[in-house]
Amino acid sequence: MNEALVAAVVTAFAAILAAVLTVSLTKRKEREAAWRSERLKYYEEFIAALSGIVASDTTPDNQRRFTRACNILHLIAPTGTIHAMHELYEGISQGSSDRSLERHDVLVTRMIEEIRRDIGVPLGDPGLPFKVRLFCSGSGGD
Repeated sequence: MNEALVAAVVTAFAAILAAVLTVSLTKRKEREAAWRSERLKYYEEFIAALSGIVASDTTPDNQRRFTRACNILHLIAPTGTIHAMHELYEGISQGSSDRSLERHDVLVTRMIEEIRRDIGVPLGDPGLPFKVRLFCSGSGGD
């Protein structure tokens, strides 16, 4: 085989390989973005449901919505987020012996940290502590 032909074959193969890799990586990034977007929808519902059970905003319907949102997260959330959710659920339940506003805020903060980690949102300035506090509308339910 002559050298020019070998060089042409190698160049063509390299070009095809580069194209295949580019398409493959692009598709992978698109799938990751779509999956992150889907998880974000479930996390938004979880936060909305959690907001519905804060202090006087809680109602039986809001409690059911929150429970459903927690159960659904088992399908999409990574293990760290699920563990944080279990701690939160148990920590805010009526039967919890360790219920307090301070403990509530710690558990909610841990849950939000795990959600943000999962969807790739940074926690922010390392010099400032990340702390979450949920707000109550004060309207007495929906």
